[in-house]
This record gives sequence, structure tokens and C-alpha cells, in this order.
Amino acid sequence: MTTKHRSLLILFAFFAARAAFADGNWTDLRTGMAVFTGSYSHRAPLQQVRIVAIRMDQSLYRLRVVDLSTNQMAPTLSLLASDAKAVAAINGAYVTSYAFPRPLGFARVRGSALSRMNPGRLFSGVLCIDKNGRTSVIKTKSEPGPECVDALQSGPLIVEEPGTNGISATEPATRGFERSAVCLDDSSRVVLIRTTRTTLMDLAEFLRAAPIGCRVAINLSGDADSGLLWREKAQLRTNGSVDASLATAVVVTAR
Repeated sequence: MTTKHRSLLILFAFFAARAAFADGNWTDLRTGMAVFTGSYSHRAPLQQVRIVAIRMDQSLYRLRVVDLSTNQMAPTLSLLASDAKAVAAINGAYVTSYAFPRPLGFARVRGSALSRMNPGRLFSGVLCIDKNGRTSVIKTKSEPGPECVDALQSGPLIVEEPGTNGISATEPATRGFERSAVCLDDSSRVVLIRTTRTTLMDLAEFLRAAPIGCRVAINLSGDADSGLLWREKAQLRTNGSVDASLATAVVVTAR
């Protein structure tokens, strides 16, 4: 047995056993929307990762991509706190500059393109929202068609259809950052995800299993950009940074 094969077997045994070490629960926020708070085990040296996720029924809620770059005074997620229609929001994809943030990959808002496609391997997926507000995650091949009224290129695809880990098992365990992601679960519900420091491979392995159950998931900008906000009754809750300079955000509104 080669060293590589031995390492893969060790990783498989680790992930097969670690399901018992996932902790947390879903709590209803309102009809068709719930929040998950919990943690999961990680390979050393990180060991434990905290996660918050907002899950919504697409028949009751819709996503939209918002261009924050037009507000040069404060292009941050916190701006959305004043939008009474927004019930949840998460940071968008990578930016070219924090001084004057522009999307580093393709972005389209209400049918108008903000930026061009990025050919880099990192930008392997596109979040697509059609005119009816239905969300899908597609692989990057070319500029999305007009059916994607809102679109956001990002990546990598950390969970690929139909629920497989899209990240190599050889990703170093030390490559941990705070993460943001969007996924569709087995019931086609949309899930917004934010975590403390984790590798993409460990995150993907957790997301594709219960209690989240993603069949496809796309990574968004992380680290200092990673932020999530949502409304819980009369209170506005936040997790991570909501004051980083962003080019785009993904916002949830009730239908």
C-alpha cells in the first residue's frame, strides 16, 4: 500500500467516525425558515469548527444578488440591516480591492452584468437565480444564459451533484479559514452557511451529510469577508464580519 493510499484510508476512517462528533440542532425562525447552530470535528490542528446555517423553503423565500459597490461610503453587509424586506443575507464572492470593491468573477444583477467571467480554476461555479426566484448552482463553462437573472461566479464547488465531496482529500489540514457558502439540500431548500476556521475539504464532508445534507454547495469569499445576518423575531442576529468592504451580497426576501 502506498503512502498516499494509506493517508486516504486514514481520512476515510476519520470522516466515517466523526459523524458522532457533530453537534447542533435546527430551530424554526418563521414558517419555512430555520437556523442551525452547532459544531463539527475537524482534523488536527483545528479540531472543532463552529457553524451557523440558515435554511429556507424556496416556495416561500427567494434569493437575489445585490450590488454593494455602488455605495462607496460603506459597501458592507451591515447596510442590509436597514432593509426591512431582507430576512437574511450573506457576503458575496471575491473582490478586486477593498478600497473600491468590484467583483473578481462574473456577477449579474437584475439582468445587468457587473463584471466578466473569470477563467481561473478557483471560480468553478455560478450561483444562478431565475426570474421566478428559483436558485441553482451550476458549473462554470461560459457566461450564464439569460435565464439567470441574478448570477454570481465563485468557487470552488465544495459539494458537487449529487452530494459528493468536490475537494481533494490531500488538502492540508492547516489550510483553515473562516468560510461562507451557499448550498441546496436534498429537498432543494437553500442553505446559507458560515463557519469558523476550517478547510474546504472538512467543510464539504460535513455539509454533504446530516444534519445539513447538501447535494451541491459553492464556496463564497471567506476570512475577513465572511459574514451572515438574519432576523430572529424582532432582533437582528449576526455571525462573523458584517463590516468588510464587499462588492456583492446574497440577500433573502419573503415572496
